[in-house]
Amino acid sequence: MQGTCRRTRDEMLFNDPPAKEDCPICFLPMPARLICCISLPPATISSVPIYDYFAIANPELAAKETEQYYPCCSKSICRGCIYSFHKSGNIGKCPYCNSDRGGKTDEEMVREVMKRVEANNAASFYLLANSYHDGVGGLEQDHAKAMEIYVKAADLGSSQAHYRLGNIYYDGGDSKKAKFYFEAAAMAGDEVARINLGIVETRSGNVE
Repeated sequence: MQGTCRRTRDEMLFNDPPAKEDCPICFLPMPARLICCISLPPATISSVPIYDYFAIANPELAAKETEQYYPCCSKSICRGCIYSFHKSGNIGKCPYCNSDRGGKTDEEMVREVMKRVEANNAASFYLLANSYHDGVGGLEQDHAKAMEIYVKAADLGSSQAHYRLGNIYYDGGDSKKAKFYFEAAAMAGDEVARINLGIVETRSGNVE
């Protein structure tokens, strides 16, 4: 029975992940998260093949998020639309509902998130869990409470929560639980969770 469940899970893991959600402004699919980002030095001699140059890792670009969630309107916006909106002079505002973000206090931000949490919004649960985990936004750091909220966000379908739980368990030395959550995140379309899952399998000797 366990072997059958494992095969079924493997089949789900190797199926194409669900299509990414469209940005509500440009209506294009959200861009993929960068697993590895490199930059290449400009070729000074056109006759030299590009593969003769060393690729330079660019961790700063690889660490950038490709979308941002706004609890004011409960929308995730692609970074391209956010950049264009800010370049037009709308600093500190939501690109979708145009509400003022920069002038809100920590307490107002928390109340805003809590309204979405009460409506069982997965992204807001994830945002609240991050705040408790890191002790930001006027909330006292509480890892136990953060874990509880991450699990709730994951139950509601947040691939980011699955991925974060995988990281927490991996850092804590529990590779079995880390693998479970990385698999769930990967099946939901999280690119970085998929490569982390590959690392877990490799270190456990399952190279194939």
